[in-house]
Amino acid sequence: MARPDPLWDLLPVGLLRLNAAAEPLAVNAAARRLLMPAGGWPTGWGEEALLCGLADTRALAQRLARPHDFSLRLSLEGLPRCIDLQGQWRPDDAPWPAHHLCTLCDASDETRLQLQLREQASRLQWLADQFGEPALYVELDDGRCRVVNRRWAHAVRRPVDALVGRRLDDLLGAAAQAALQPALARVRQGEAALLPWTFPVAGTGLALAPVVLDLEFIPHRGDGGRVQGCLIVARARGADFDATRPLTDAAPRRDAERTAALEEAGWLRFVQATSEGLVLLRDGVITEANRAFCRWVGLSPQELRGRTLDEFVPESQQPDPAPSDDVALEHRREATLVGEHGERRVVELRERAWLQGEEALQMTVLRDLSAEVAAQVHIRRLSDQDSLTGLPNRPTFMKRLDELAAEAAAEGLPLALLFIDLDHFKRVNDLLGHPAGDALLRTVALRLTGHLRSTDLVARFGGDEFMVLLPGRLSARHVEEVARKLLAAIEQPVEGGGQVFQVTPSIGVALFPQDGATASELIKNADTAMYAAKARGRAGVAFYDRAMGSQAQQVLLIESQLTQALAQGELRMHLQPQVDAATLAPVGAEALIRWRHPLRGWVPPDAFVPVAEQQRLIVPIGRWMLHEAARAIRQGLDRGAPLGVIGVNLSATHFESDGFVEEIERLLQEAGVPGHCLELELTERMLLEDLPLVQGRLHRLRALGIRIAVDDFGTGYSSLGHLKQFPVDKLKIDRLFVKDLPDNPESAAILRALVQMAHSLKIAVLVEGVETDAQRRFLAAEGVDCLQGHAIGRPLSLPDYLGWVELDRQRRG
Repeated sequence: MARPDPLWDLLPVGLLRLNAAAEPLAVNAAARRLLMPAGGWPTGWGEEALLCGLADTRALAQRLARPHDFSLRLSLEGLPRCIDLQGQWRPDDAPWPAHHLCTLCDASDETRLQLQLREQASRLQWLADQFGEPALYVELDDGRCRVVNRRWAHAVRRPVDALVGRRLDDLLGAAAQAALQPALARVRQGEAALLPWTFPVAGTGLALAPVVLDLEFIPHRGDGGRVQGCLIVARARGADFDATRPLTDAAPRRDAERTAALEEAGWLRFVQATSEGLVLLRDGVITEANRAFCRWVGLSPQELRGRTLDEFVPESQQPDPAPSDDVALEHRREATLVGEHGERRVVELRERAWLQGEEALQMTVLRDLSAEVAAQVHIRRLSDQDSLTGLPNRPTFMKRLDELAAEAAAEGLPLALLFIDLDHFKRVNDLLGHPAGDALLRTVALRLTGHLRSTDLVARFGGDEFMVLLPGRLSARHVEEVARKLLAAIEQPVEGGGQVFQVTPSIGVALFPQDGATASELIKNADTAMYAAKARGRAGVAFYDRAMGSQAQQVLLIESQLTQALAQGELRMHLQPQVDAATLAPVGAEALIRWRHPLRGWVPPDAFVPVAEQQRLIVPIGRWMLHEAARAIRQGLDRGAPLGVIGVNLSATHFESDGFVEEIERLLQEAGVPGHCLELELTERMLLEDLPLVQGRLHRLRALGIRIAVDDFGTGYSSLGHLKQFPVDKLKIDRLFVKDLPDNPESAAILRALVQMAHSLKIAVLVEGVETDAQRRFLAAEGVDCLQGHAIGRPLSLPDYLGWVELDRQRRG
């Protein structure tokens, strides 16, 4: 990208040259600040990333593709800022290729900007009016007059406002265009020019006696050497003027002192055209200062003259004197600017010095960094804190834990780390929405901090996980008391999203140094203890012990092997027969999972099903079981030997997953199986988790013809009164109520009551765990509908089960 004129960076308005492909050719500092994205510039960014923060670049690209002027309002992603962009088509603005010259203004504060520009224009007009002769300033890019002083306006009998913005040839008359070109050509080459001019020119409408004037053209160069404009001064023609002298031989008639004054006036034009602080110094002493700098230090321009800039910067931040050969370079530094009354602000100083004759001149531009410093402080605070709860975040907690662990080790002091995880937090988000979930997390944070000491450290570790670090000499009993106090506080009802709900936490505790000598080890073991608390039924506290470490390794091993077993077909489905209690005729079977490990042989379900549930493998395993059951049903139907109703156990995670009912409907269609051949078994706890969700899904499943059974009834917290709220077909009474039958009268009474009440609700009763013929006869006599257990039949492979069904059919003739 071509290097822009450094004077651009002094202007408060953003300037940007864009080609038709929306590629930046030149940009000033104000435009960079306006276009800065919400997260700041990317690391190592180049000018090609200048427009990366815009919310929609399509409209801008469409306008840039057309060779016309345009106006557009842009917005930035993630920021409450709008930018007004004015694009002016520049087809032949050498040395640039055809492009749009764009001005950018912060439209979110238009009133302030307009007042600021008016103030700057007023100061610039004041500066121009100080010339004793008519004068104006012309930009060579478009030939328009940007500044016209009052003496010129008075000479042509027109107000200043009617002249500013007009082209130079319009102001000087119809014959001006051709006559001015030689002079302007010399100005573009950086040379001054003198042009005799008869004033007023015919056709201007001024009834004045003609007078011959000298128009002096003085080029204005930028720091890069490019001529940007020229100052034109008109004065009475001198007696020594030779009208026959060729224009190319003309020389400025001003002496060196006059030239220096005009060059300084060119600088002052830009000094007064910015909202940043600017100071001009001569031999190290302030000669001019703009309004922004005066406001910052609390002094007027008159009070500042004669003082030095170092008087407003602490001595410790003052630079060493620059070597003499460094005088033409620009120096940048940050310092604290201290006003006359003690006001302080952080500023960036850009200092450029040059020699003019025997005098050392310097211009210093000061940019207020207060907003940036405040933003950096805010960003640091955001990087240290969780934005939702205001608690320290994970990196901050880890850093602090490292520090406290090192201090505790040095002083021989204990620490206690509590790893807190909210049980079933995902359901709050899924059912009540994320606002309710956010409200819950904020409430938990307040409850944690409200029940702990100021010396305790609380952090949000991520998601629904919190960390609590208890320093000091606390016994294990005291730590447990604190943990249970936090457990009780968290499980209190919470109001959010217009509803009242509650969650419980599982808390794992690890003690320093016995459970971990480093922060990472302590966290790992507290996490292990937390999962142990979940495995024990959730809503509890568990302290880490070394046996958990080996258990955790075993869990990881089983998880890995189980994932492999699912992929490589090591899992099997067995069917345990269910019969009519009165006739012993087959009515169906329960699908049971089995794992044949290539090295360990048959692995009992109790060894891997809990791991599958804990590690979320239970969903893919559940889907596999449903497909196997549907395949078995289809195979039986194809052979003319219906299997009856096949029951499949569901996990809560699978049943509550998104699209579960649609998954079952798709399964029935793909397998070609009627719904009444499939029975889904839910536990009592699953029925009580979320009443509206469970009711809705069960009714939709029932509409597909699928039968619903409640498994292990009697081991949970539900009652038969709850069951009437659900479309339940079958009640499966757990083996705990059967093992003492028929000899135990209390067990017999409980069973008898369950059967009677279930039948009153038109729900069939199946008893599991029937092990003896005496139990079978007793249960049949009590009106139980179906039986399952080793006394009826052990779990069988599908071929064996099909053979058992066929054998029974043959036996019954």
